[in-house]
Amino acid sequence: MNILIIGKGGREHALARKFLTDNRVENVYVYPGNDGMNLFDQKISVFPETPWADFLNILSTINIEICIMGSESDILSSKVEDLKKLNIYVVAPSHEASKLESSKIFSKNILNKANIKTALSVEVHSYDQAYSKALEVFQNKPFVIKLSGLHAGKGVYVAKDFESGMEQLKLWKNELESGALLEELLIGHEVSMFYLCHEESFCFLGEACDYKRLLDENQGPNTGGMGSYSPDLSLTDSDRLEVVEKIIKPTLFEMKKANTPFIGVLFAGLMKTQNGIYVIEYNVRFGDPETQSLLPRIDSGFLDAFLILKNDPDQLSKHQLTFSRNSSLYVVKAHPNYPHNTDEEIELIISKPDHLFIFSGVSKKNNRYFTQGGRVLGRVEIDESLTKARENCYQKLPNVSFLNEHYRKDIGIIYGA
Repeated sequence: MNILIIGKGGREHALARKFLTDNRVENVYVYPGNDGMNLFDQKISVFPETPWADFLNILSTINIEICIMGSESDILSSKVEDLKKLNIYVVAPSHEASKLESSKIFSKNILNKANIKTALSVEVHSYDQAYSKALEVFQNKPFVIKLSGLHAGKGVYVAKDFESGMEQLKLWKNELESGALLEELLIGHEVSMFYLCHEESFCFLGEACDYKRLLDENQGPNTGGMGSYSPDLSLTDSDRLEVVEKIIKPTLFEMKKANTPFIGVLFAGLMKTQNGIYVIEYNVRFGDPETQSLLPRIDSGFLDAFLILKNDPDQLSKHQLTFSRNSSLYVVKAHPNYPHNTDEEIELIISKPDHLFIFSGVSKKNNRYFTQGGRVLGRVEIDESLTKARENCYQKLPNVSFLNEHYRKDIGIIYGA
């Protein structure tokens, strides 16, 4: 069978590589992809220079079994309907259900209606309103500012006090018209958990912990993610059961009750605190960089989960993936100006092929490879312990490099557990 993945980053490369480990999959097509994806993986077909209309013509001649939408922006685009017109089964929630991610205000309302533990918050739509609400509710306590829409992981700011929060809100003054949440700051350990869902039927796809800040020791600005590891060593079986019974089931029930049933990949961003497990946010797709460490631990059942979703979704809750007992770790190498946009090109230095490298932003020109975008590439490693996976990953990380690259040296060190 043939699989289609829409997107161009490391998450999409990791998904393509995972599907190709199943001998039932003949080809994986990635649109638009990036030129690094088939550097070491010749079976992955990418189309970075092909216009969307021309790519649809190509797809009309190919029998695609399943399509996975990578990013939230692609899920909300017209691409989904274009693909469905070709009778391709697309794994993506509806636009209304996608508001779990695209509107933090919608998501918070769902959580509150379902009586799910989540941070105390107030909704604001202007700087003046934010000023008065922050002063009234949080006084001089730390709080979190969350822009309501899609901001690629960069629309969140942790204010250490009232003054720093107001400075950030001034910078986001125009964005506040679309809405924002001011939330209490939860203290604990973050984890991302993933589920494949069809209304109230679902199966567990795994868990991972990511590192959002640019610099070591969780310093610097928020990014899309600088690395991740899996599994979360702090979670117990009781914790995982609590997530299912008190978070996932009530959320899916409330979504169906609201006439916005959820179908697709549900990404629960959680915080384990002294008072239990809280929902920080929901996303409606695989995470990046969580996917890169999540997938290597799945021993079997991954492709089958999507086939059940397509052909017999009511049976999804009976399906269980099998996971390795080993730990997996992924480290991102980024452009030196990341998370700021840049057009600078830096030549890649590839010392030898290494199939554990995952490419996020690479272009090929005149048989030479250059960076393209903020996060450029990364390397994943799986071993019997997180410590060993970390040691091996950092030891092999120089095998694919580029000038002035930036990466964190502390991925796999656990903070706030």
